Amino acid sequence: QTQTVVTSYRANGTFTVPYNVDHIVVECWGAGGGGGGRKSTGGSGGGGGGAYAASTITSPVQGTSYTITVGAGGAGGTVTNNGGGTFTENPGSAGGYSSFALNSTTIVKASGGGGGSTTTGGTGGTTASSTGTTIYAGGAGGGGNTSTTTGSGGGGGAAGATGVGNAGGNTTAGIGGSGPYYIATTTA
Repeated sequence: QTQTVVTSYRANGTFTVPYNVDHIVVECWGAGGGGGGRKSTGGSGGGGGGAYAASTITSPVQGTSYTITVGAGGAGGTVTNNGGGTFTENPGSAGGYSSFALNSTTIVKASGGGGGSTTTGGTGGTTASSTGTTIYAGGAGGGGNTSTTTGSGGGGGAAGATGVGNAGGNTTAGIGGSGPYYIATTTA
């Protein structure tokens, strides 16, 4: 009788192939980038959404251990007081990548989204920086603005198993979300 078990990781760890597994389906999402910092009137750009990547490993060897890396969300940008009435508006940091690797060989990797700046949204996690048989890019963060009534650019949407993430609108900038990680194993 066939049985499917789904294991979710929200922190770095190790996956060891159990007995009698026919194949492993690995899906991962890169983390979102942080929104930009802004002191002046208006809102800053939102962070980009993380990419999605997936692959299937057929006939895995029982007892083999894979390394799991789960990307952390990018920190929101800050404003630095330089003294004398001058300030520096700092961009948000990029979200981390999530990956599934055997020794030094990366099998699946989803890149994180870029951090937003004062005026522009961060780029979505890219397919060029990701690895897998199915890869989709994350959405770009919404742009900043100088309006006194509109919020900051929204974070870009994370890509999913069926397509790319959508771009963020003008809502609130902040910390990007962590990328969840799922592994499905099927026993024969």
